Amino acid sequence: MNLYEAFADAIALPTAEQQQQFLVMLHEQSKELAQQLAQMLKAAADAGEHTLGVKHIMANTAAKWCAADFSAQLSGMQLDVWRLDQLLAQGGMSAVYLASRQDGQFEQQVAIKVLNPLIYPVSPQTKAFDEAGLCARLHHKAITTILDAGVVSFNDGQAHYIVMEYVDGQPLSDWLTQKKPDITKLLVLITELCDALHFAHTHQVIHADLKPANILVDTQGHARLIDFGISQLQHNEQGTDEQVQLYVRALSCGFASPEQMKGEALSTLSDLFSLGKVLEHALTAIAPELPKHNKLYYRELQAIIHKATAIEPSQRYLSIRDLQQDITAVLQKRPVTAIKSSGLYRLHKFVLRQPWLTALATTLVTAAIGFGLTLWQHNKVLQQERQMADQVADFMVEVFKAADPESYDSNPISAQDLLLTAKNKLQTLNASEQVLHRLQLQLASALHGVGEYKHSLDLLEQIPNSSSLYVNKHLLTVSVKLDQSELEPALALLQQLNPEQLSEHSRLKYYLYQANIAHFNSEYQQSLDWLKQAEQIARQMPQYSDLVTIKNYEVANYIQLGNAAMQLQAAKEAEVIAKTHFGESSGELITALHSLQNALASNEDYEESGVVLENVLRLKKQIYPKDHPTIAMALNELGSNYASLEQYDKAVEQHQQAIQMIEGRFGQKHIDYIYGNAYLGNAYGFLQQHEQAIAAHQLSYSASEKFLGPDNLVTLNALNNLGRAFHEKGDHQKAKTLVETGLEMARKQFDEDSLRLALFKATYGSILLALNDVAGAQLNLEQALTVMKNTLGEAHTRYQRTFEKYKQAQQLSNG
Repeated sequence: MNLYEAFADAIALPTAEQQQQFLVMLHEQSKELAQQLAQMLKAAADAGEHTLGVKHIMANTAAKWCAADFSAQLSGMQLDVWRLDQLLAQGGMSAVYLASRQDGQFEQQVAIKVLNPLIYPVSPQTKAFDEAGLCARLHHKAITTILDAGVVSFNDGQAHYIVMEYVDGQPLSDWLTQKKPDITKLLVLITELCDALHFAHTHQVIHADLKPANILVDTQGHARLIDFGISQLQHNEQGTDEQVQLYVRALSCGFASPEQMKGEALSTLSDLFSLGKVLEHALTAIAPELPKHNKLYYRELQAIIHKATAIEPSQRYLSIRDLQQDITAVLQKRPVTAIKSSGLYRLHKFVLRQPWLTALATTLVTAAIGFGLTLWQHNKVLQQERQMADQVADFMVEVFKAADPESYDSNPISAQDLLLTAKNKLQTLNASEQVLHRLQLQLASALHGVGEYKHSLDLLEQIPNSSSLYVNKHLLTVSVKLDQSELEPALALLQQLNPEQLSEHSRLKYYLYQANIAHFNSEYQQSLDWLKQAEQIARQMPQYSDLVTIKNYEVANYIQLGNAAMQLQAAKEAEVIAKTHFGESSGELITALHSLQNALASNEDYEESGVVLENVLRLKKQIYPKDHPTIAMALNELGSNYASLEQYDKAVEQHQQAIQMIEGRFGQKHIDYIYGNAYLGNAYGFLQQHEQAIAAHQLSYSASEKFLGPDNLVTLNALNNLGRAFHEKGDHQKAKTLVETGLEMARKQFDEDSLRLALFKATYGSILLALNDVAGAQLNLEQALTVMKNTLGEAHTRYQRTFEKYKQAQQLSNG
């Protein structure tokens, strides 16, 4: 049953109750068909005092179209070089076929729309080809391309047909029902439609029939508009009468503008009205509970819809671009023009846009604003609240005075110094416990961000467990412990929490920290399992920044598991998420590109890995200050990639730049100073410049021992690297002493079957082999191989290198 058959049956029923029963039965067969029919019945019922006459006209027209149904006659027919293979869809205005090219030039599938001749009659004065030609010039990624047009003859007459690009996708309503996209993804889709309509409007083309049935969503989740301008043909043909006009308007009822329903002239604002109705339909389909989750978000979207669908065109947005800008403002947490602006509203939006953990200024402003809003909302003891707000403001002024170079004999103050000054001033702040604890938490977070772990923990310890901020304090403490590589204390803290009792945001952090700990304990599959739970929450929220982080963690686990294919897949997923939701110049994209580079390197595609790293370095220089540590990190990674390409001189140059940058800003007390010297030592080792290699590894080890402690994992790795450098120089006894020390300390932290310990044993076995301790070498290498086989797999490079040493030991052992 098609739409006009259903309408002919339903309109003939004498009562509204019987029509409703008919709709219920139809809904079980096709939800979309039932929705379209309900709109048409409403149009007939709303026709005013001439309702009965309108119903009669529409019923007769529908019945006539049923009798003139030509779709069955066309299946399998040849139209020029195209064969109609399959009927894809049929409605009141047209029938759509999947067609294939038959001239042997090349294989191609298209969609061919055959227009209902009762609406679009063929005549010598037809303007169909002119309209099709106009629409064919609309080359836009969100507009389905028109390729050709013509007239087809069949038994009962002639009809226009239009050849269009075939889109592998589904109508918007089906996509909403089946995919259940989140609000963000839907709004991004609407902005794509806005962009397409704006493009068409600038080329003097109006869609005139914008509704869910004419919006396809392709397999990549992008919008594609169909039937662009085609619906205007019936206004231009001489054979269309009032009955046809009425029926055509009924087909688009629910989405057509008031002026279109009256048969008046259309404008770009008619398309704007219809798009507002499409947005309203989509929100109803996917987010019926939206008001309960975010009242401001809901109020903004309703205001946008109300303005776009105003009865009078003069009260709507001035253009599609203005509508798009308001939707983009919602996505970016900026004020929208559809809501009457106020200081409180702008302030609220400003708070939502600011990441409260990135810098002291944002931390303090967020704290003050959040505190002020809380006081305003609860309306408690107004005078006392004002005094507290003044205290917070005074505190902020005093802290920012510290940033003035004149206060430090014209010498600039570092971020660490500014934060530590704020910490000291906080001790003397006379404020309520609620304000004090919030500031302590956020300042602790800022100190954590610049590597001042001890001072961060000092502040966290001052927040009592009875505070309402207990969970936030607890999770931030875990994060600090992890950055200090204190895995056991971090795990013990996590085990004090019940994830089922946490908020979504806190539970997401909980699973991410569990995954992090499992990774560093060489439990890579367990880490992936934790990440799956984190990803489920992140997609539900949605939290796209965390999704990028999750995919990056997956990459790190697949590296250790030696699964290069899954590593590359996860990295590419991270890149797509970052580009889609954060753009080409975002920190999220940079992080995703780091993972992609690691994946390419694991697949030994170092040339492409270098290209990605050059792009990362370019983006970082655009976003961050010239001496920012993240630029140094990119230089180090680029140097490591040069080393993989055996371009060791270039590697040395990149690492030296990175070390100089870090040391100039932070001194030797920075993790990238430690890693930079480790990378530099490796590059010198490949160049056989052993003295320089030993010097670099010595600096890496000394800095790590002072900064992170002697038994930290990073320190132990640095000690292992130093031992290997002496080994490569030929000083095997010195190498043995160093690696034995590291191995003894590692045994206190890791199980015998851990990969961390296996790596030490592999280095130690190689040293013993050089010292002719064949039995000791064979034992350590064999133990290392057993663990590597279970964790990395036999195809992994580390396994292969260790196996070569083991074969040498076997050969010596066998004489």
